[in-house]
Parts: sequence; structure tokens; C-alpha cells
Amino acid sequence: MKRPGFRGAIGLGVLVLGAACARVATVPMDADSASFYETARLIMSGPEKDIFNHLPDVGARREFIEDFWEKRDPDPDTPENEFHDEFVRRIEFCNHRFIEGTKGINTDRGRVYLQLGPPEKEDAYTNPNGTTVLYWSYFTYALAIQFVEDRAGLGFEIKQIAGNLFRAIEYAQFNAFGSGRGGDARSGLIPFSATYDAKRKEITISIPRKKINFREESGELKVDLDFLIYVYSQSGAQKDRFEDRRNFVGPALEVEATKTLTFVFPYELPKGRNYVDILISGGANNGRTRKIFTFKNG
Repeated sequence: MKRPGFRGAIGLGVLVLGAACARVATVPMDADSASFYETARLIMSGPEKDIFNHLPDVGARREFIEDFWEKRDPDPDTPENEFHDEFVRRIEFCNHRFIEGTKGINTDRGRVYLQLGPPEKEDAYTNPNGTTVLYWSYFTYALAIQFVEDRAGLGFEIKQIAGNLFRAIEYAQFNAFGSGRGGDARSGLIPFSATYDAKRKEITISIPRKKINFREESGELKVDLDFLIYVYSQSGAQKDRFEDRRNFVGPALEVEATKTLTFVFPYELPKGRNYVDILISGGANNGRTRKIFTFKNG
């Protein structure tokens, strides 16, 4: 049976979920780092995997692990890290619930659950041949996934996808899920951009004005944004971190006529290729967003 709106997309599912298992280690890992990477790789972005696998020593890896969870903490002002707690819960649930001859986190259902959480709706029916077909719907992500049981009844594989699984996973990777999904993800991440000017030694971050929720005071529009920026050399030999709060204020008519808000940060990147991991927080009205950029200096 084929449900309306589904596309044959097994290749997409295998590519997205299989890529999460890839590892190209260049430096032997200590036991703690290997234990972290075994599960965290499933929610890492490609650049994060590359950074971690090029770190030169145990100390650098420990610092990366601390930063990794800190970046995903939805409420840094509390002692708990809701994202980490939820991640551990999902790992335990997957390994207990999706028993298919391997660890639950290595199954198709386990990997989807680990990234996106429990489906908001689950349907099931039985094929004429006796196998089960599952439909997981994620309305938050405008996504539905069909899993089909193999004839031996040993496990389920992704067969069809309706929606954009790439986009849903990207949203989940860069937005903490510890306190809930936090709104409708169909609009995606705030599409801010960043550039690096090697001559001026500046990082410029541009945010579409329409994506920002301003507060209005006495005819002016205002917003406070916190920028947290991590810089990693591709070799892993250098890492830096800096943060800054920027307060934007402008007459309402002028701001509304502006397409982009631009913020410039004086900074000289190390020579060679660098990953620049940018987190922007705008309080309750604007939430948090994050992207990793690749810049080359020289």
C-alpha cells in the first residue's frame, strides 16, 4: 500500500543516517573520547566530526566535549543541561526499544528517534505477507517516514519519506531539543550568513531583518543579540572562543526599510582553513540559532 504524499526515498534515508556513522579518525582516541564519539557522532554535523577527529590530544578532546554540550544547552543559566539529559534518555530508549540484532541507535528507527525524538503520530498496518508497515509523522518538521519490516521480522528499514529529512535533521542538530522542539521548525533556522575579509581581518554576520522580532520603544525598534563564536583550525592545532553582546537601535521607519542587519567583529583567523561556529541568542523573543562556516585565510 502506498500513502499519498510519499516519495520513494530510501536513498535519502540511507545517505542521511549512514553518514552519521562515518568516522575518519586521524589521531588515536582515548577511552573517554571514544565513548563520547560512539553516540555523539549521530548528532554531529560534518564539520564537527572533522574537527573532533583532528584534535591533537586528550586535553583538546575534553575541551571539545565540554563545548559540544554547552553549545546545545537550551538554558545555560541553570545547572542542568536539558539537551544532554534528553539525549541520554533517547539513547537508553532506543537501545531498549529497537532491538533488531544490533544496538537500537544503529537501526533506522533508532537514528530517526535519536535525532528527532518520538513521532507526533504513529500509524501501523499489516501487509498481506504478514509484515508490518509503520508511519511516523512529525508535524513540527512537516515530515513523515515509512518504515517496512523485513520478511524475517527482524527489523524495520526506511522505505519512503514525505518532506525534507535533511532539513529536519539540520534543524535538530543546531537547535537544542532538551526543553521541547520550541515552535514550528518548518520555517527552518534563521538564515543568517557570515563572511571573512582577510585584508580587513573582520568577520561579518548578516541577519535578515524580517527574521528578527524587535521591541518598540518611543518610535524606535530595538533588539539585543548575544554572539558566541568558536574558531577551529582544520588541523585541530588551534582553537579560540569569543563572545559579544550587540544592541541594535534604530528609528522604526528606517529599520523597516532595511533588508539586513550587519554586525562586524574584528578578528584575524589563523592561516589556512578554519571552521567558524557561530551561535546567536536573542532572548525569549528571538530564540537561538547556529551555523558553522568554513573560511580560508591565505
